[in-house]
Amino acid sequence: MAFYEYDPIDLTQPTIRLARLLGGTGVDIQCEIFQAWLNQPEDIIPYEALSYTWGSTAMTDNININGSKLGVTLNLYLALHYLRFKDEDRILWIDGLCINQGND
Repeated sequence: MAFYEYDPIDLTQPTIRLARLLGGTGVDIQCEIFQAWLNQPEDIIPYEALSYTWGSTAMTDNININGSKLGVTLNLYLALHYLRFKDEDRILWIDGLCINQGND
């Protein structure tokens, strides 16, 4: 499986990335990253936010993002596992996923 590569943000309008945490059980975490626009009230998507900095920064676990693999910290993996619903998706803004951490 290839490693996930972030698409550039659309800088022509107020845009953020959101993560759709797909419902499920088991050890595999599946997400979809997509762009959401903040200047179109009819298209605003409700979301919850997770921002954190605790524990090791080592990328010890992997999740599936848009069909590709992304390394994450153990704490983020465990948080996603805990926050995941069994039978429905959940829309989240997670700084460790929605911000390209490799883009200074």
